Amino acid sequence: MIERQKYLSMLTSKKDNSHLKVISGIRRCGKTYLLFEIYHKYLNSVGVDDAHIIEVALDDDKNSLYRDPSNLEDFIRKQITGDKKEFYVFIDDINMVKYIYNYNLNSFVIVLQNLMRIKNADIYVTGTNE
Repeated sequence: MIERQKYLSMLTSKKDNSHLKVISGIRRCGKTYLLFEIYHKYLNSVGVDDAHIIEVALDDDKNSLYRDPSNLEDFIRKQITGDKKEFYVFIDDINMVKYIYNYNLNSFVIVLQNLMRIKNADIYVTGTNE
């Protein structure tokens, strides 16, 4: 396993800063692994319980329902309980969220803007920049 300490340090320095964290790059370069494995393990090591880490891999067909922006937002909001502790939301391949014509912006932008309004949610997304 490649540690990717530089990228982990970049993520940890931005943890809980109320800004959206975006990890982009070409396909198969390790974005998902960095977030779902390395950063997840880091969060566990500093005391974050798995119940407070929400992961959605939109490239997985079992999650195709969440490619609809409304379904994705509803799913994540239901996972975030009234608990005051921070929730860490990982959305892999955000670019797979369906475009809805009547939205003024790309549909995933609206979802992310709405999720960023949740006070105890720290949002991380990956996207392919092909």
